[in-house]
Amino acid sequence: MRHITTHRTTITLVDDSFAFLNRVVGDNRSVYIIQLSKQACKIPGEKLLFKANQEGAQDADYQEELKKWESALSVGL
Repeated sequence: MRHITTHRTTITLVDDSFAFLNRVVGDNRSVYIIQLSKQACKIPGEKLLFKANQEGAQDADYQEELKKWESALSVGL
């Protein structure tokens, strides 16, 4: 079993943000903030993947290689 270390912190929110947080999650704010931070950690990787896909879509040599692989896979190779 993995031991998880926790830390306490204090944050300052404007009234609207605090009201939203209370309305959405009630007293369990920590879980919501942890989930937000986990999602934020994924964003750089997703942006890099999206950029790589865009670059691949514009690379004629790469697209030609993909066609060859698709053809080979379609005949069971």
